Amino acid sequence: MANVSTTALTPPTSVGAVVTGWQDADGGAGELFSAAQAYYDRKLLERARPKLIAQDFGQKRPLSANNSLTIKFRKYNDLSRAIASLQLDEGIPGDGEKMSITDILASVRQYGNYVTITDLVQVSIEDPVLNEAVDLLSEQMADTVDAITFSALNAGTNVRYANASVDLASIASPITGPDLDYAIRMFRRNNADPFTEIVRASTGFNTFPIRPAYWAFVHPDVAKDLENISGFISVERYASQGPVHEAEIGKQNYAIAA
Repeated sequence: MANVSTTALTPPTSVGAVVTGWQDADGGAGELFSAAQAYYDRKLLERARPKLIAQDFGQKRPLSANNSLTIKFRKYNDLSRAIASLQLDEGIPGDGEKMSITDILASVRQYGNYVTITDLVQVSIEDPVLNEAVDLLSEQMADTVDAITFSALNAGTNVRYANASVDLASIASPITGPDLDYAIRMFRRNNADPFTEIVRASTGFNTFPIRPAYWAFVHPDVAKDLENISGFISVERYASQGPVHEAEIGKQNYAIAA
């Protein structure tokens, strides 16, 4: 247990000034705030939080206890589509074909953290420190899971850069409609099913029908570029507001952005 005492801090001299720091008696980093030399509003300020959406789209499966730390996902690959090899002569069954599979492995890993709080905090600090510590840890856990899931979703090797750039560093202009059209064309050529059901037109003013589409994750800095593309439909202009994701911003052709 640390030997902790309070150290006075200079109060803010202007509105909006920020006082931060936890100090031990020796001036080092500690865990006990000094007494504030100003009126203290016990309602703590809220922390800005991002919308965590990755878990809504990643594939989640349970891994039972005592079954190793690795889970295997498997699919059986398509059989041949060479029509000429499938034509049969009377009385001859043909050559037949062997089935093949594709396995994808995923391993479980542990993540965790804790905060250090001395026994003096409970009796000396006016804040609900333990409650705040629980909130901070839960928010950190949610952010961590979201980041890990996004890394898995973004681990594919099929990449299309804006305006056919060769790599990320060479991108010199915003994303365009043809960029999205190319990605959508590749999905459809490879028989990728859209995620959303069709939304029929309504009698509402300035609303538009929405056809089945693919999800696109965009950075806030890219959202404005999408809105500037001709044909972009913002979420508030959908004919139906029923199956709309809370982070959804709109739709361009066959792509829904969030």
